[in-house]
Amino acid sequence: MKNLIWLWAVLWLGVIACGPNEVPAGAELSEADLAELKKYEEALTNDTLKRAILDVMQETYFWNNSIPLTFDPTKFKTATEVLNALKFKPNDEFSELYPNSIFESLIIQGKATNSGINVAHDERKKLYVAYVIKGSPADLAGVKRGWEILKINKTLIPENYDLKLATANLSFGTTFNINFQVAENEFVSKSIVSAEYKVNPVLHQQVFTVDSTGKEKDKKVKVGYWAFQNFIATEGLLPKRSAEVQKSMEDFQNQGIQELIIDLRYSYGGEVEVVERLCNYIVPAEHNGKLMYSLKNNSKQTKYDRSVPFGKAGSLTFNKVIILTSKQTKGPAEFIMNVMEPYLKVVQIGESTAGMPVGLDRIGTTGNSNFSKFNVELLAVKYILTNSTGITEYWDGFPKSFPTTPTKKAGYAYVSAADNPRLNWGNTKDPQLAAAIKYIKNYVPD
Repeated sequence: MKNLIWLWAVLWLGVIACGPNEVPAGAELSEADLAELKKYEEALTNDTLKRAILDVMQETYFWNNSIPLTFDPTKFKTATEVLNALKFKPNDEFSELYPNSIFESLIIQGKATNSGINVAHDERKKLYVAYVIKGSPADLAGVKRGWEILKINKTLIPENYDLKLATANLSFGTTFNINFQVAENEFVSKSIVSAEYKVNPVLHQQVFTVDSTGKEKDKKVKVGYWAFQNFIATEGLLPKRSAEVQKSMEDFQNQGIQELIIDLRYSYGGEVEVVERLCNYIVPAEHNGKLMYSLKNNSKQTKYDRSVPFGKAGSLTFNKVIILTSKQTKGPAEFIMNVMEPYLKVVQIGESTAGMPVGLDRIGTTGNSNFSKFNVELLAVKYILTNSTGITEYWDGFPKSFPTTPTKKAGYAYVSAADNPRLNWGNTKDPQLAAAIKYIKNYVPD
Protein backbone atom coordinates (compact mmCIF):
# COMPACT_ATOMS: atom_id res chain seq x y z
CA MET A 1 0.00 0.00 0.00
CA LYS A 2 1.33 3.42 -0.94
CA ASN A 3 1.16 5.62 2.15
CA LEU A 4 0.71 9.32 1.45
CA ILE A 5 1.38 11.49 4.43
CA TRP A 6 0.13 14.83 3.16
CA LEU A 7 -1.89 15.75 0.12
CA TRP A 8 0.31 18.15 -1.83
CA ALA A 9 -1.96 18.94 -4.76
CA VAL A 10 -5.06 19.98 -2.91
CA LEU A 11 -5.62 23.14 -4.97
CA TRP A 12 -5.14 21.52 -8.38
CA LEU A 13 -7.15 18.42 -7.55
CA GLY A 14 -9.73 20.29 -5.54
CA VAL A 15 -10.56 22.46 -8.54
CA ILE A 16 -10.61 19.51 -10.94
CA ALA A 17 -12.92 17.66 -8.58
CA CYS A 18 -15.71 20.23 -8.84
CA GLY A 19 -18.62 19.75 -11.16
CA PRO A 20 -18.80 21.13 -14.73
CA ASN A 21 -21.28 23.78 -13.69
CA GLU A 22 -19.09 24.86 -10.75
CA VAL A 23 -15.91 25.63 -12.66
CA PRO A 24 -14.81 29.20 -11.82
CA ALA A 25 -15.37 31.91 -14.43
CA GLY A 26 -12.34 32.39 -16.62
CA ALA A 27 -11.26 28.74 -16.49
CA GLU A 28 -11.26 27.43 -20.07
CA LEU A 29 -11.96 23.69 -20.20
CA SER A 30 -11.20 21.40 -23.08
CA GLU A 31 -13.79 18.86 -24.24
CA ALA A 32 -11.74 16.12 -22.54
CA ASP A 33 -11.78 18.06 -19.25
CA LEU A 34 -15.53 18.59 -19.48
CA ALA A 35 -16.14 14.90 -20.21
CA GLU A 36 -13.98 13.87 -17.25
CA LEU A 37 -15.78 16.22 -14.89
CA LYS A 38 -19.22 15.16 -16.11
CA LYS A 39 -18.37 11.48 -15.61
CA TYR A 40 -17.02 12.19 -12.15
CA GLU A 41 -20.07 14.25 -11.17
CA GLU A 42 -22.39 11.41 -12.23
CA ALA A 43 -20.40 8.88 -10.20
CA LEU A 44 -20.79 10.97 -7.05
CA THR A 45 -24.57 10.51 -7.12
CA ASN A 46 -24.41 6.69 -7.05
CA ASP A 47 -25.60 5.02 -3.83
CA THR A 48 -23.10 2.17 -4.23
CA LEU A 49 -20.22 4.64 -4.07
CA LYS A 50 -21.79 6.37 -1.06
CA ARG A 51 -21.98 3.04 0.82
CA ALA A 52 -18.39 2.25 -0.15
CA ILE A 53 -17.25 5.50 1.48
CA LEU A 54 -18.98 4.58 4.73
CA ASP A 55 -17.50 1.05 4.67
CA VAL A 56 -13.86 2.14 4.28
CA MET A 57 -14.21 5.05 6.70
CA GLN A 58 -15.58 2.73 9.39
CA GLU A 59 -12.59 0.46 8.95
CA THR A 60 -9.65 2.76 8.21
CA TYR A 61 -10.45 6.38 9.15
CA PHE A 62 -8.45 7.62 12.14
CA TRP A 63 -11.58 8.96 13.85
CA ASN A 64 -13.79 5.99 12.93
CA ASN A 65 -15.23 5.92 16.48
CA SER A 66 -16.92 9.26 15.75
CA ILE A 67 -19.11 7.73 13.00
CA PRO A 68 -22.70 7.08 14.22
CA LEU A 69 -23.78 3.41 14.06
CA THR A 70 -27.04 4.49 12.39
CA PHE A 71 -25.36 6.59 9.67
CA ASP A 72 -27.24 6.22 6.34
CA PRO A 73 -25.14 7.39 3.36
CA THR A 74 -28.02 7.08 0.88
CA LYS A 75 -29.81 10.02 2.49
CA PHE A 76 -27.25 12.38 0.98
CA LYS A 77 -27.42 13.75 -2.55
CA THR A 78 -23.78 13.13 -3.40
CA ALA A 79 -20.79 11.12 -2.20
CA THR A 80 -19.04 14.40 -1.40
CA GLU A 81 -21.81 15.26 1.05
CA VAL A 82 -21.45 11.80 2.61
CA LEU A 83 -17.75 12.33 3.19
CA ASN A 84 -18.27 15.83 4.61
CA ALA A 85 -20.82 14.43 7.06
CA LEU A 86 -18.37 11.71 8.16
CA LYS A 87 -15.42 14.02 8.73
CA PHE A 88 -14.35 14.62 12.32
CA LYS A 89 -14.89 18.33 12.93
CA PRO A 90 -13.06 20.64 13.27
CA ASN A 91 -9.80 18.73 12.87
CA ASP A 92 -10.36 17.03 9.54
CA GLU A 93 -10.01 19.62 6.81
CA PHE A 94 -8.05 17.22 4.64
CA SER A 95 -10.00 14.11 3.60
CA GLU A 96 -11.27 14.42 0.03
CA LEU A 97 -12.58 12.57 -3.03
CA TYR A 98 -10.82 12.83 -6.41
CA PRO A 99 -11.05 11.40 -9.93
CA ASN A 100 -8.70 8.40 -9.67
CA SER A 101 -7.11 8.81 -13.10
CA ILE A 102 -6.06 12.38 -12.30
CA PHE A 103 -4.93 11.35 -8.83
CA GLU A 104 -2.73 8.61 -10.30
CA SER A 105 -1.13 10.95 -12.80
CA LEU A 106 -0.46 13.87 -10.47
CA ILE A 107 0.19 12.23 -7.10
CA ILE A 108 1.60 8.83 -8.02
CA GLN A 109 3.45 9.59 -11.25
CA GLY A 110 4.26 13.21 -10.44
CA LYS A 111 2.93 14.53 -13.75
CA ALA A 112 0.87 17.64 -14.36
CA THR A 113 -0.78 19.33 -17.33
CA ASN A 114 -1.24 23.05 -16.72
CA SER A 115 0.71 26.30 -16.92
CA GLY A 116 3.01 25.48 -13.98
CA ILE A 117 2.30 28.82 -12.27
CA ASN A 118 1.29 28.98 -8.61
CA VAL A 119 0.13 32.18 -6.98
CA ALA A 120 0.08 34.17 -3.75
CA HIS A 121 -1.04 37.59 -2.52
CA ASP A 122 1.37 40.29 -1.44
CA GLU A 123 0.58 42.57 1.52
CA ARG A 124 -1.62 44.71 -0.76
CA LYS A 125 -3.59 41.61 -1.79
CA LYS A 126 -2.35 41.85 -5.36
CA LEU A 127 -1.80 38.58 -7.22
CA TYR A 128 1.78 37.46 -7.81
CA VAL A 129 3.60 34.44 -9.17
CA ALA A 130 4.63 32.64 -5.99
CA TYR A 131 6.61 29.99 -7.83
CA VAL A 132 6.95 28.27 -11.18
CA ILE A 133 7.53 24.52 -11.47
CA LYS A 134 10.79 23.73 -13.27
CA GLY A 135 10.23 22.23 -16.70
CA SER A 136 6.62 23.45 -16.88
CA PRO A 137 5.30 25.50 -19.83
CA ALA A 138 5.55 28.69 -17.76
CA ASP A 139 9.13 27.92 -16.79
CA LEU A 140 10.05 27.32 -20.43
CA ALA A 141 8.37 30.64 -21.28
CA GLY A 142 10.60 32.44 -18.76
CA VAL A 143 7.98 33.31 -16.12
CA LYS A 144 9.53 34.15 -12.73
CA ARG A 145 8.51 34.40 -9.10
CA GLY A 146 7.80 38.02 -8.25
CA TRP A 147 5.84 38.91 -11.40
CA GLU A 148 2.46 40.53 -10.77
CA ILE A 149 -0.43 38.94 -12.69
CA LEU A 150 -2.71 41.53 -14.26
CA LYS A 151 -4.86 39.41 -16.57
CA ILE A 152 -5.45 35.69 -17.23
CA ASN A 153 -7.10 35.01 -20.59
CA LYS A 154 -10.16 37.24 -20.49
CA THR A 155 -10.18 37.73 -16.74
CA LEU A 156 -8.86 40.99 -15.27
CA ILE A 157 -7.32 40.36 -11.85
CA PRO A 158 -8.45 42.85 -9.18
CA GLU A 159 -6.98 43.13 -5.70
CA ASN A 160 -7.86 40.28 -3.32
CA TYR A 161 -8.70 37.96 -6.21
CA ASP A 162 -9.54 34.48 -4.89
CA LEU A 163 -6.46 32.22 -4.96
CA LYS A 164 -8.46 29.12 -5.80
CA LEU A 165 -10.07 30.86 -8.77
CA ALA A 166 -6.68 32.04 -9.95
CA THR A 167 -5.32 28.49 -9.66
CA ALA A 168 -8.24 27.22 -11.73
CA ASN A 169 -7.66 29.85 -14.38
CA LEU A 170 -4.01 28.76 -14.60
CA SER A 171 -4.80 25.04 -14.65
CA PHE A 172 -7.65 24.47 -17.11
CA GLY A 173 -7.42 24.84 -20.85
CA THR A 174 -4.83 24.55 -23.60
CA THR A 175 -3.57 28.14 -23.91
CA PHE A 176 -3.01 30.72 -21.18
CA ASN A 177 -2.70 34.34 -22.31
CA ILE A 178 -1.29 36.16 -19.29
CA ASN A 179 -0.35 39.80 -18.77
CA PHE A 180 2.34 40.47 -16.17
CA GLN A 181 4.01 43.47 -14.61
CA VAL A 182 7.61 42.41 -14.06
CA ALA A 183 9.03 45.71 -12.81
CA GLU A 184 8.05 49.38 -12.49
CA ASN A 185 6.84 50.51 -15.93
CA GLU A 186 7.76 47.13 -17.42
CA PHE A 187 5.02 44.85 -18.70
CA VAL A 188 5.17 41.44 -20.40
CA SER A 189 2.53 39.34 -22.15
CA LYS A 190 2.99 35.58 -22.43
CA SER A 191 1.03 33.02 -24.42
CA ILE A 192 1.66 29.70 -22.67
CA VAL A 193 0.52 26.42 -24.21
CA SER A 194 -0.44 23.72 -21.71
CA ALA A 195 1.53 20.48 -21.90
CA GLU A 196 2.20 17.50 -19.69
CA TYR A 197 5.42 17.77 -17.69
CA LYS A 198 7.16 15.97 -14.85
CA VAL A 199 6.95 17.93 -11.61
CA ASN A 200 10.35 19.00 -10.26
CA PRO A 201 9.84 20.07 -6.61
CA VAL A 202 13.12 22.01 -6.28
CA LEU A 203 12.15 25.67 -6.63
CA HIS A 204 15.57 27.14 -5.97
CA GLN A 205 18.99 26.09 -4.70
CA GLN A 206 22.13 28.09 -4.05
CA VAL A 207 25.14 28.40 -1.75
CA PHE A 208 26.37 31.72 -0.41
CA THR A 209 28.80 32.91 2.26
CA VAL A 210 27.84 34.82 5.41
CA ASP A 211 30.28 36.72 7.65
CA SER A 212 29.60 35.67 11.23
CA THR A 213 29.52 38.37 13.91
CA GLY A 214 28.43 36.05 16.71
CA LYS A 215 30.61 33.95 18.98
CA GLU A 216 33.13 33.31 16.21
CA LYS A 217 33.53 36.79 14.73
CA ASP A 218 34.79 37.20 11.17
CA LYS A 219 34.21 33.54 10.45
CA LYS A 220 33.10 32.79 6.89
CA VAL A 221 30.03 30.55 7.02
CA LYS A 222 28.98 28.66 3.92
CA VAL A 223 25.17 28.51 3.78
CA GLY A 224 22.96 26.28 1.67
CA TYR A 225 19.61 27.79 0.69
CA TRP A 226 17.02 25.33 -0.58
CA ALA A 227 13.44 26.20 -1.62
CA PHE A 228 11.36 23.06 -2.05
CA GLN A 229 7.77 22.47 -3.02
CA ASN A 230 6.43 19.02 -2.14
CA PHE A 231 7.93 15.74 -1.02
CA ILE A 232 6.68 13.34 -3.67
CA ALA A 233 8.68 10.15 -4.22
CA THR A 234 10.45 9.52 -7.51
CA GLU A 235 8.59 6.76 -9.30
CA GLY A 236 10.60 3.53 -9.49
CA LEU A 237 13.15 4.35 -6.77
CA LEU A 238 13.37 1.77 -3.99
CA PRO A 239 13.57 2.21 -1.09
CA LYS A 240 11.07 5.00 -1.66
CA ARG A 241 12.79 8.37 -1.89
CA SER A 242 13.08 11.54 -3.93
CA ALA A 243 15.89 11.80 -6.45
CA GLU A 244 15.70 15.60 -6.15
CA VAL A 245 16.11 15.56 -2.35
CA GLN A 246 19.03 13.18 -2.62
CA LYS A 247 20.77 15.19 -5.34
CA SER A 248 20.30 18.51 -3.51
CA MET A 249 21.70 17.17 -0.23
CA GLU A 250 24.65 15.52 -2.00
CA ASP A 251 25.37 18.78 -3.85
CA PHE A 252 25.34 20.70 -0.56
CA GLN A 253 27.57 18.07 1.01
CA ASN A 254 30.06 18.30 -1.87
CA GLN A 255 30.15 22.11 -1.49
CA GLY A 256 30.82 21.82 2.24
CA ILE A 257 27.92 23.87 3.60
CA GLN A 258 27.90 24.58 7.33
CA GLU A 259 24.37 25.96 7.65
CA LEU A 260 21.09 25.03 5.96
CA ILE A 261 18.06 27.22 5.24
CA ILE A 262 15.06 25.20 4.04
CA ASP A 263 12.38 27.34 2.42
CA LEU A 264 9.05 25.53 2.76
CA ARG A 265 6.70 28.49 2.35
CA TYR A 266 4.86 26.73 -0.45
CA SER A 267 5.18 23.15 0.73
CA TYR A 268 2.10 21.42 2.05
CA GLY A 269 2.38 17.75 1.19
CA GLY A 270 4.27 14.68 0.14
CA GLU A 271 5.19 11.23 1.33
CA VAL A 272 6.48 10.27 4.74
CA GLU A 273 9.46 8.27 3.52
CA VAL A 274 10.73 11.23 1.51
CA VAL A 275 10.55 13.60 4.49
CA GLU A 276 12.16 10.94 6.70
CA ARG A 277 15.09 10.83 4.29
CA LEU A 278 15.59 14.59 4.50
CA CYS A 279 15.55 14.40 8.30
CA ASN A 280 18.21 11.70 8.13
CA TYR A 281 20.47 14.05 6.15
CA ILE A 282 19.93 16.84 8.71
CA VAL A 283 20.21 14.93 12.01
CA PRO A 284 23.60 14.99 13.78
CA ALA A 285 25.40 11.64 13.56
CA GLU A 286 25.40 11.31 17.36
CA HIS A 287 21.62 10.75 17.27
CA ASN A 288 21.69 7.92 14.72
CA GLY A 289 19.33 5.16 15.83
CA LYS A 290 17.29 7.32 18.22
CA LEU A 291 13.52 7.66 17.82
CA MET A 292 12.45 10.02 15.04
CA TYR A 293 8.68 9.66 15.37
CA SER A 294 5.79 7.31 16.13
CA LEU A 295 2.75 6.75 13.95
CA LYS A 296 -0.60 5.66 15.41
CA ASN A 297 -3.71 4.38 13.59
CA ASN A 298 -7.23 3.68 14.87
CA SER A 299 -7.95 0.65 17.08
CA LYS A 300 -8.78 -1.56 14.05
CA GLN A 301 -5.53 -0.69 12.28
CA THR A 302 -2.95 -1.09 15.06
CA LYS A 303 -0.92 -3.54 12.98
CA TYR A 304 0.13 -0.51 10.92
CA ASP A 305 1.41 1.43 13.94
CA ARG A 306 5.16 1.97 13.88
CA SER A 307 8.07 3.73 15.52
CA VAL A 308 10.79 5.01 13.19
CA PRO A 309 14.40 5.67 14.27
CA PHE A 310 16.88 8.00 12.62
CA GLY A 311 19.27 6.46 10.12
CA LYS A 312 21.93 9.09 9.46
CA ALA A 313 22.46 9.76 5.75
CA GLY A 314 25.48 11.53 4.31
CA SER A 315 28.03 13.56 6.26
CA LEU A 316 26.38 16.98 6.62
CA THR A 317 26.86 18.38 10.13
CA PHE A 318 24.74 21.19 11.58
CA ASN A 319 24.14 22.69 15.02
CA LYS A 320 20.81 24.07 13.84
CA VAL A 321 18.43 24.04 10.90
CA ILE A 322 16.46 27.09 9.72
CA ILE A 323 13.02 26.59 8.15
CA LEU A 324 11.06 29.34 6.39
CA THR A 325 7.28 29.09 6.66
CA SER A 326 4.08 30.82 5.55
CA LYS A 327 0.42 30.63 6.50
CA GLN A 328 -0.14 27.84 3.95
CA THR A 329 2.78 25.72 5.18
CA LYS A 330 1.58 22.43 6.60
CA GLY A 331 2.53 18.76 6.89
CA PRO A 332 6.20 18.24 5.96
CA ALA A 333 7.64 21.44 7.44
CA GLU A 334 5.76 20.87 10.70
CA PHE A 335 6.88 17.24 10.76
CA ILE A 336 10.53 18.25 10.27
CA MET A 337 10.39 20.88 13.02
CA ASN A 338 8.60 18.55 15.40
CA VAL A 339 10.86 15.50 15.02
CA MET A 340 14.11 17.49 14.86
CA GLU A 341 13.51 19.78 17.85
CA PRO A 342 14.60 17.22 20.49
CA TYR A 343 17.91 16.66 18.70
CA LEU A 344 18.83 19.85 16.86
CA LYS A 345 18.22 23.56 17.27
CA VAL A 346 15.18 24.35 15.11
CA VAL A 347 14.77 27.94 13.97
CA GLN A 348 11.42 28.78 12.37
CA ILE A 349 11.37 32.06 10.45
CA GLY A 350 8.23 33.41 8.82
CA GLU A 351 4.55 33.07 9.61
CA SER A 352 2.56 30.65 11.75
CA THR A 353 1.92 27.36 9.97
CA ALA A 354 -1.48 25.81 9.26
CA GLY A 355 -1.35 22.80 11.62
CA MET A 356 -1.50 19.25 10.28
CA PRO A 357 -0.25 16.49 12.62
CA VAL A 358 -2.05 13.71 10.75
CA GLY A 359 -1.25 11.60 7.73
CA LEU A 360 -3.49 10.72 4.78
CA ASP A 361 -3.80 7.46 2.89
CA ARG A 362 -5.61 6.38 -0.25
CA ILE A 363 -8.22 4.22 1.44
CA GLY A 364 -10.63 4.17 -1.50
CA THR A 365 -9.24 2.02 -4.32
CA THR A 366 -7.07 0.08 -1.87
CA GLY A 367 -10.04 -0.76 0.37
CA ASN A 368 -13.10 -1.24 -1.85
CA SER A 369 -13.35 -2.26 -5.52
CA ASN A 370 -16.30 0.08 -6.08
CA PHE A 371 -13.94 3.06 -6.06
CA SER A 372 -12.05 1.70 -9.07
CA LYS A 373 -15.37 0.90 -10.73
CA PHE A 374 -16.39 4.55 -10.54
CA ASN A 375 -12.87 5.93 -11.15
CA VAL A 376 -12.93 7.69 -7.78
CA GLU A 377 -10.25 7.87 -5.09
CA LEU A 378 -10.77 8.62 -1.41
CA LEU A 379 -7.80 10.13 0.39
CA ALA A 380 -8.57 10.28 4.10
CA VAL A 381 -6.88 10.83 7.46
CA LYS A 382 -5.47 7.51 8.61
CA TYR A 383 -2.92 8.21 11.35
CA ILE A 384 -1.44 10.77 13.71
CA LEU A 385 2.26 11.54 14.19
CA THR A 386 4.20 12.05 17.44
CA ASN A 387 7.79 13.13 18.07
CA SER A 388 10.12 11.48 20.59
CA THR A 389 8.97 13.77 23.42
CA GLY A 390 5.24 13.23 22.88
CA ILE A 391 4.29 16.38 20.95
CA THR A 392 1.52 15.22 18.63
CA GLU A 393 -1.62 17.33 18.34
CA TYR A 394 -0.23 20.51 16.81
CA TRP A 395 -3.52 21.66 15.31
CA ASP A 396 -2.63 25.30 15.96
CA GLY A 397 0.49 24.96 13.86
CA PHE A 398 3.91 26.28 14.83
CA PRO A 399 5.01 28.27 16.76
CA LYS A 400 1.82 28.02 18.86
CA SER A 401 2.07 24.26 19.34
CA PHE A 402 5.65 24.18 20.64
CA PRO A 403 6.12 24.48 24.41
CA THR A 404 7.48 27.81 25.62
CA THR A 405 10.33 25.90 27.24
CA PRO A 406 12.07 23.50 24.82
CA THR A 407 11.84 19.88 25.89
CA LYS A 408 15.45 19.13 25.04
CA LYS A 409 18.81 20.86 25.03
CA ALA A 410 18.59 21.41 21.29
CA GLY A 411 15.57 23.70 21.53
CA TYR A 412 13.53 25.93 19.25
CA ALA A 413 13.37 29.58 18.22
CA TYR A 414 10.82 31.56 16.23
CA VAL A 415 11.35 34.79 14.30
CA SER A 416 8.30 36.44 12.75
CA ALA A 417 8.78 37.61 9.16
CA ALA A 418 6.29 38.18 6.35
CA ASP A 419 6.26 36.34 3.04
CA ASN A 420 6.92 38.69 0.11
CA PRO A 421 6.11 37.07 -3.25
CA ARG A 422 7.19 40.28 -5.03
CA LEU A 423 10.84 39.25 -4.64
CA ASN A 424 12.45 36.42 -6.59
CA TRP A 425 14.24 33.45 -5.00
CA GLY A 426 17.57 34.24 -3.39
CA ASN A 427 16.92 37.98 -3.11
CA THR A 428 18.53 38.98 0.20
CA LYS A 429 15.92 41.75 0.60
CA ASP A 430 13.27 39.05 1.04
CA PRO A 431 12.21 39.56 4.70
CA GLN A 432 12.38 35.86 5.52
CA LEU A 433 15.71 35.15 3.85
CA ALA A 434 17.13 38.37 5.32
CA ALA A 435 16.02 37.31 8.81
CA ALA A 436 17.63 33.88 8.31
CA ILE A 437 20.93 35.43 7.23
CA LYS A 438 20.82 37.83 10.19
CA TYR A 439 20.20 34.91 12.56
CA ILE A 440 23.23 33.06 11.20
CA LYS A 441 25.42 36.17 11.45
CA ASN A 442 24.49 36.86 15.08
CA TYR A 443 24.06 33.30 16.31
CA VAL A 444 25.66 32.41 19.63
CA PRO A 445 25.17 28.77 20.71
CA ASP A 446 23.25 28.27 23.97
